[in-house]
Amino acid sequence: MNRATDRITILVIDDQEDFRDFIAAYLEGEGFQVLQAEGGEEALDLLGKYRPHLVLLDVMMPNKNGYDVCRDIKSNADTADIPIIFVTAKTGLSDKLAGYISGGQRYLCKPFELAELDECVRAVLRQQNIRLNQLNNDYGPPPDSPSV
Repeated sequence: MNRATDRITILVIDDQEDFRDFIAAYLEGEGFQVLQAEGGEEALDLLGKYRPHLVLLDVMMPNKNGYDVCRDIKSNADTADIPIIFVTAKTGLSDKLAGYISGGQRYLCKPFELAELDECVRAVLRQQNIRLNQLNNDYGPPPDSPSV
C-alpha cells in the first residue's frame, strides 16, 4: 500500500458533495492532493488503495457515522496511524469527546474559517511528522566510539 503521490494526500469524507468540493478546491489550492468519499464504505476502500496522510471526517453520514468510520480506520493495522480530524456541525461537548475517544486527533466545528482549517491540518501533519521521526531524532545513530 503506497501513498498516492509524493504530495501530501488528504481524504475528505462527507456526505455533502458541495462541502467536499469546496474543501477539496481550497486544499488543492494549498498544494495538497485530495481524495473524496461520500461515506464510510467508499472511504475505507480509498484508504486501502491510496493510504492518505490525513483524513477529514464528518460525523453525520448515512449508513455509518463518522465515529464508527474512525474506529474502523484505527482498528486496522494498515491505517491506524493515519491522523483524523473531525469536521462536523456536531458541537456539543459529548460529541467532541466521542470524536477523541473514537481516535480523532482534532475536532473542528462547522462553520469554520478556512484559515482555521488550514492551521488545524498543518498542525496535525506536523505532529504526525514529529511522531514518525521521534525515534530517529531521539536515538539517532550511535555516537562514534572514542579513540583509545
